[in-house]
Amino acid sequence: MDLENDKRKGKYRKAESSETLLSDFNDLISDFKVDLKEAKSDLPLIFVVGLPRSGTTLLMQCLAQSFDIGFVNNIVARFWSNPLLGFLLSQLAGSSYKSDFTNDFGKTNDAYAPHEFSYFWNKNFKVTRYQSYLAEVNSKIIEWPSIFDTIKKMQAAHGKGFLFKAMHQGRHLSEFYESFPNLFVIYIKRDPIEVSHSVLKARRNYYSDPNEWWSLFSRNYEEIKSKPYHEQIPLQLESLNNEFDTNFAQLPEANKILVEFTDLIGTPSNVILDIANKIEELSGVDILLEDRISLMPKSFESSKSKSFELDDLLYNESLKYFRR
Repeated sequence: MDLENDKRKGKYRKAESSETLLSDFNDLISDFKVDLKEAKSDLPLIFVVGLPRSGTTLLMQCLAQSFDIGFVNNIVARFWSNPLLGFLLSQLAGSSYKSDFTNDFGKTNDAYAPHEFSYFWNKNFKVTRYQSYLAEVNSKIIEWPSIFDTIKKMQAAHGKGFLFKAMHQGRHLSEFYESFPNLFVIYIKRDPIEVSHSVLKARRNYYSDPNEWWSLFSRNYEEIKSKPYHEQIPLQLESLNNEFDTNFAQLPEANKILVEFTDLIGTPSNVILDIANKIEELSGVDILLEDRISLMPKSFESSKSKSFELDDLLYNESLKYFRR
């Protein structure tokens, strides 16, 4: 177990015995062959991109419930070394996903709820904890054919398009677009002042020390790792925001859509319908489950737009980089 986990508090600390068991299990199944034909490359591949605490998990829950599409759930995520085996077993269990639209800093509880699949992506993108992530460097050592083949077989397992919460993928959009012409990227934006305070809340819930790093390692990590939290968080978010913006801008207009967090919590059904229509325009595939739209709350404003506890140091520092 790593040192970061030792710093976690209470329910956020992973059980060492469970992690060891899962690690050994994944070593055991990694070479197990699942015979699946590669899916058509024109099936939609949908990425949800956004800063940590910007609404990516809520948007994933809305999409996974409303679209006829494959996605990694909490069962499949335990099979990170052989996700195709995980999909087959998850399908055998058989259950459709109905969201309760709750999560704990991005972690969902339902076995069939979306999972960001971090172990798989961290392994395949060669992510090293406590080290700056430089996409142009890692891109040269990532085994792209293997990743693309796995995704296409995930699509084949479902016979339909596929949805991912794209954290590190958001740093490599051009590589994915070259192999998936119907890549569709949904970029969700939230007031960065709110995001910075939500990241601080996550740090305080996870660790005793708010200076402990939480979530994605930015390009500038080495430069800012020794700074206090109120300086570090805005610089982390500014770096990630610039990186996501640059990658998003490189895609054709037909392959992307920008979603505002305020729109998602205010009129979620309208946001989902807009996304479905644009995906159909791109790919010719109608992925909307119309009967599921009625399951969507009219709004999330009462539960998702709570005022945050203002931290004066963080607020004033954030204003240097982000203007309301």
